[in-house]
Amino acid sequence: MKGIPGIKEFPSDNRYWRVDWFGAIQPNPKLPREPVLQVVITPFKTPDIRALPPNKLASASSGLVDYTEQQTICIGTGQLPAMCVGSIWRNSECQQQLAGQLAEFKVLICRQN
Repeated sequence: MKGIPGIKEFPSDNRYWRVDWFGAIQPNPKLPREPVLQVVITPFKTPDIRALPPNKLASASSGLVDYTEQQTICIGTGQLPAMCVGSIWRNSECQQQLAGQLAEFKVLICRQN
């Protein structure tokens, strides 16, 4: 995706990887001033996902991802703005496709107990 730098911690294996979750923040032994964030990623089974709709890419029941190969990578917290849950990466580069659909909530009501 334009403007998003590559993140070397992602696998460079020609597969598409979906960001599924963010985990713990931990100290970074290599750079004490910048902690690392755990990122849970899962590979897609199919070699080409470009024709698939976003809602299918996000579905856990679609059978498109291989949970047995799920990984947790650690990235510097300064790279967090470059990714979101549902972003798709290939060879350390963010792809234009997203898993899931964006929704705009026009009216949100906050209720107090």
